[in-house]
Amino acid sequence: MIPKYLFRALFLLPLLSGNTLLHAQRPVFTHQVDSLPALDSLPAAELSSQSFKVFRASVELRDSLRRRHQSAEAQLQSAAMLLLAAKADSTLQQDSLKNLENGIKNNRAAVKSAKDLLTQADKLSSLSARTVDADSLRKIKELPKVFKTYQQLLTDAYPLPKATPLPDSSLTAVPDSSAMQAESKKSRVREKEKKPKAASEAAVYARYEPGRDPELNPPPAGCNLLLNTRDEFSGQVRQETDKIILLRHTPAPLRPLYEGRQQVLLEAAATRLGDQISLNLQFNIQDANARRSFGTLARGSQIILRFIDGYTITLSNSRQDEGANDAEGNTIIYRGQYALDKFQLKKVQGTALDKIRVNWSAGYEDYEVQRVDALQAIIRCMQ
Repeated sequence: MIPKYLFRALFLLPLLSGNTLLHAQRPVFTHQVDSLPALDSLPAAELSSQSFKVFRASVELRDSLRRRHQSAEAQLQSAAMLLLAAKADSTLQQDSLKNLENGIKNNRAAVKSAKDLLTQADKLSSLSARTVDADSLRKIKELPKVFKTYQQLLTDAYPLPKATPLPDSSLTAVPDSSAMQAESKKSRVREKEKKPKAASEAAVYARYEPGRDPELNPPPAGCNLLLNTRDEFSGQVRQETDKIILLRHTPAPLRPLYEGRQQVLLEAAATRLGDQISLNLQFNIQDANARRSFGTLARGSQIILRFIDGYTITLSNSRQDEGANDAEGNTIIYRGQYALDKFQLKKVQGTALDKIRVNWSAGYEDYEVQRVDALQAIIRCMQ
């Protein structure tokens, strides 16, 4: 039998979540694009900049819709489990079961809506990536179409609230002047009779806006130097940056099991010693069988970075890592270090990242990058 206090708390979850996901509040998008300049008069460099802005906005929208879809799936699974438990409770009334079943319908509708929007967002991000790679003539032709598609999808996914129309002054009757004077006199008498309000009652509070809530929409992560010093013996500058989240990844078949959590969280940082800069990657894997599923990050193993222009570079790991448990024992952590030569450093500085292929000892895995400018931000930290 389900405890009543727990049942009441869980009962509201599937009913509210489906409606919330169907009518989601628009988040604060850092890279949102609201308009395009006249493209015909722009030089090639500015055309490239505009196409990249639209691509970055498309990726940000796609990532938001992916999180929305994952949340909808997790809520549906929770609601289904609750319904099974409720059916096994012989003391539960039929009206409550019916409400739960209606909640399941709402959650299914939310999942379908989120999946349709995510499919459109995937197509949009691919189309905008091809526009970034195109020549100037094709950018002028295709970019307005991509931008229009982006605006339409943004509106469909997060519609803005409709403005309340003001009343028509022509339809408002003009009151008699004598009646107005009498009413004004009465109001002055009432004002005198009123007692002054306490300070707590007179306080005015700002209206809560979810879009400005830093808990719901945290600002984009910056980059900080953890170490910035000069070696006394060699005279070389030594720097180390703080980690930035590069991506979160869970294979589609495993998402129902993770219930909104992520199997792989990849964080990136960098170190400098003199002129040598190395990329440091930390893989946080929430999987008890990670060592069997992934194996190790062997010394000399490679990763392939694919940029939005389709160009790839290959980096080699300079350390061996068998994986280590975190303090709570729920996560296996792997660390790799990858030196960058001058050409690779220039590429990382100048081009946004799209995907990463990691060669584990058990086989390779491909990951789609969510923060495409993370490596650029890291390198800028050390300049």
